[in-house]
Amino acid sequence: AIVASPFTGSIPADINLHLPVPGMPVKRGETLAIIHPSAETPGGSDDFASRYTYAETERDLSRRELERVRQLYSRASVSEKEFQEAEAEYRRADASFRSLSTLVTPERDSSGYSGGFRLTAPLTGTITEMHVIPGQQVAAGEPLFRIINMDRVWVRASVVASDIGTLRNPRKAWLAIGGISTPIVIDEHNGKLISIGSVIDEKTRTLPIIFQR
Repeated sequence: AIVASPFTGSIPADINLHLPVPGMPVKRGETLAIIHPSAETPGGSDDFASRYTYAETERDLSRRELERVRQLYSRASVSEKEFQEAEAEYRRADASFRSLSTLVTPERDSSGYSGGFRLTAPLTGTITEMHVIPGQQVAAGEPLFRIINMDRVWVRASVVASDIGTLRNPRKAWLAIGGISTPIVIDEHNGKLISIGSVIDEKTRTLPIIFQR
């Protein structure tokens, strides 16, 4: 996953003293950095916070309304159309909120919203790239972190055209890595075949085969 800034803003140095660095493991939902929206964000910082709060409130209200209508529908007190409309409204509000909260959650204190948003990891893995430092200004969409989950690894082999005819149903692969004397074996015990390409690359005259380990 490439984690990008969801809006134009800054990474305040005083509250981002321990940013994750390459090689550091992170868990899904863990805070990567705290970003403050800047005035360059359409409508400014307050507008983004307001949109987030509004979307969250709309989601919660529509969910409660759906539960109310569902109970009435179970007693035949409202029509099926009314129930479907309430259900559709909740799905719309939920989707709107999710579009804003996929990667960020607001910083809150005793008085409510405190001005910043936590950028969170979308998956569990290892930080392999970091493109941000405390105090930096960031633009919307700018890549800040790259996270890789190495629990499963794909190995791609390029088979020359002259050998394609001998491949009927490959179930095993051997991978040689520099510095390791013993080849790594991929078979049904520790992996599987993911795909066999159907088109030969015009430049290399090879066919891709992908195994997972």
